[in-house]
Amino acid sequence: MHTPLIERLSRVSRRHQNGELDPEVVARSFGAVLPVAEPLPETPNLLKHVGDDLEDLPIDAHAKRPAPKPSILTAANARLLSIKARTPERQQQVMTMIGMLLEPLTALDELVATLEEEHFRAIDDRWERIRQQGRSLADSLPALGAELAQAQHVHRESQEKRSHRKADLESFFEARKHLSTWASAKETEAADRKLLKAREAATQAADEEFEFRKSLAVVEGKMASAQENLRLLKVELKRLEAELNGQPFFDPTLGLSSDPLAYRNQW
Repeated sequence: MHTPLIERLSRVSRRHQNGELDPEVVARSFGAVLPVAEPLPETPNLLKHVGDDLEDLPIDAHAKRPAPKPSILTAANARLLSIKARTPERQQQVMTMIGMLLEPLTALDELVATLEEEHFRAIDDRWERIRQQGRSLADSLPALGAELAQAQHVHRESQEKRSHRKADLESFFEARKHLSTWASAKETEAADRKLLKAREAATQAADEEFEFRKSLAVVEGKMASAQENLRLLKVELKRLEAELNGQPFFDPTLGLSSDPLAYRNQW
């Protein structure tokens, strides 16, 4: 026989000195446990938090809208004609009802079709805007890459220059430090002058390297921002494609599966 739940929880409580229960053990005691913020096994179309790559966005490919459901008029007529009338009077009543429903149900079907058309047109328009933004952003990456490479090159050169000026300063410092006690005033003055110039050059090189490092950080930020925005656009494009295709998808912002055609269940 299975151990009662209260006994299993009691054992876990005794193993924890603070008296708190293990949430995972409690959850598993009531059935299967699924990971948090991950799609359910039955979710067919997944959206990931991160893009696997940054390949070009589709240009000509376009999602298809779901097939329309039968009209309300068709459903009403089908239901009225599904059972054969037993008398001419009842058959006449059926035909009269069909005639009465023709105009209002046709208007109703047209209104529902208009609402759904506007719904999908809005998604379609956003799909196109996202695609264009993605293409524009993807096209900007080569220029950003060249700008980043140039900034990295200039920064490396400034680092080398700072290193050389620092070495010069250390060299002149050691030379001045070990200047002969018997050196003339002219020699001492020349050594001091060289040390001062070396210190100024080292300071200037350090300041330049710092400015180039800040410029490099700005370009790196622009590149990282462009890549992240492109990833987000791709995720949004996939979501919109799923909506236009009428396919359920996992929405990572909600941590739930979303069915874009759920409203049709109320029809």
